[in-house]
Amino acid sequence: MGKTREEIFETLKKSYKNWYNLQEVENEAPLVATGEFHEHGTGYVLVRKAEMWSADCHEYLYIFSPAHLDADTFQTCLAKARALGEPKIRPSRDHKSSYVTALFICDTADEEALKLLKKCRIRKSFHFSLQGWMEVHTAAVVSGGETILSNGDGRRTAEFLKSVLHPRKKDLRYKLFKS
Repeated sequence: MGKTREEIFETLKKSYKNWYNLQEVENEAPLVATGEFHEHGTGYVLVRKAEMWSADCHEYLYIFSPAHLDADTFQTCLAKARALGEPKIRPSRDHKSSYVTALFICDTADEEALKLLKKCRIRKSFHFSLQGWMEVHTAAVVSGGETILSNGDGRRTAEFLKSVLHPRKKDLRYKLFKS
């Protein structure tokens, strides 16, 4: 038997808290949590003052947990994630990329909603990508963690979800005997 939505959320919350500033949201169902991840990278020659480049990457995560995912719920939640995430994006010379991720944890889902989720492709470039770009990633965990889907841009999110919810036994043995 698969896990419940609450168990899946708790498992994901533990994993995401390692990297994201994750905050639970109350009284805004189906939105249950928001998270932010910020990364700053630089390249320099010999000393830090001789900086050649710097790049900022950001991800804004929105976790939704409806009992049933239909097309209207998907569109409404996606619009909410975009409305909350896109204003936080600040294009600049050092901005490389920003991602708005809408993650759905549900018991059941309509085929139409899953089709919309997989075909979702929203991208923007800022000043011909000289000031970075933005993508929307969508992913869903359906029916107790048995089905994990994503759009093309969110395939790494789906890989992460699979590794967290279904760890391979080989990896576990390696971790046990390595120490």
